[in-house]
Amino acid sequence: MDNTKQDNAIGTMMDRLLDLVRKDLQVKTTMAAFRDFVLEQDEELLSNVEEPVKGNAKAAHFRQQGNHFYLAKRYEKALEKYNESICYAEAGSDQLAMGYANRSAIYFEQGEYEFALLNIGLPGTTTIRRN
Repeated sequence: MDNTKQDNAIGTMMDRLLDLVRKDLQVKTTMAAFRDFVLEQDEELLSNVEEPVKGNAKAAHFRQQGNHFYLAKRYEKALEKYNESICYAEAGSDQLAMGYANRSAIYFEQGEYEFALLNIGLPGTTTIRRN
C-alpha cells in the first residue's frame, strides 16, 4: 500500500473514531481494542506491526521527553512522546495514569477541552499516588 493511500485510510479511521467519541459512545482504551478497530477498517495497515513490550521504565523515559517538549511549548512533539509513554506503560500503573494526565494537559493547552476531559477520565488517571 503506498503512503498516500495509507495516509488516507488512517485519516478516515481517525475521523470514524472521533465520530464515536463525539457521540459519547464508550471507547475502549486498550491498545488491543484500537488494533481490532483498525483491523476492521483495513487489514493491510497493521499487517507487520508488533505490539510493544510493556515497561514502566521506558514509559517514564518517553513521558519525561514529552515533559521537555511541553515546557518548550512544542505541543505536537510532546503529544507524540506522551502517546509513546502510554503505549509502553503497564496496565494500572502510575506511568499510565500520568501519561493520560499529561496528554490531557496538551489538549487543554490547545483548547481541545472535550479531548482533555476524555483523557482525564480514562482508566488509571485516578490512581496517581501522591507522595
